[in-house]
Amino acid sequence: MRAVALHGALPDAFAAWLRHRTLSRPDPGHVGARAATSGHTVHIPDVRAWQPYQDRNPSAVAGVELRGVRTVIAVPMLRPNEVAGVISIYRQEVRPAVARKLAVILHRMWIDGTEFNWSKKEAAA
Repeated sequence: MRAVALHGALPDAFAAWLRHRTLSRPDPGHVGARAATSGHTVHIPDVRAWQPYQDRNPSAVAGVELRGVRTVIAVPMLRPNEVAGVISIYRQEVRPAVARKLAVILHRMWIDGTEFNWSKKEAAA
């Protein structure tokens, strides 16, 4: 697995960790890897209470301690018989309801082939 696109500013420590980890095998402490290997949405309401973080898995610890991840959801982008990728969204506070709604929207957009643009200008129109 590798990060292809990121949105938003990254803390320097997390960016450095990510640069040294450009390619990796699926890691049970990485929410995106779990979504990719299972083909199902993975939602962790509080990452600090999640077993891989408690077990000090490097991916889980980096997310929490270097990036401030608290609630995370990973939605696999499915093609027939394969996972094309994963979209992950996180919050720096525990707020699970919003994450579930975003997962449904992103999954539906992927299935429908809806084009998505991050531009605030177009969203306001």
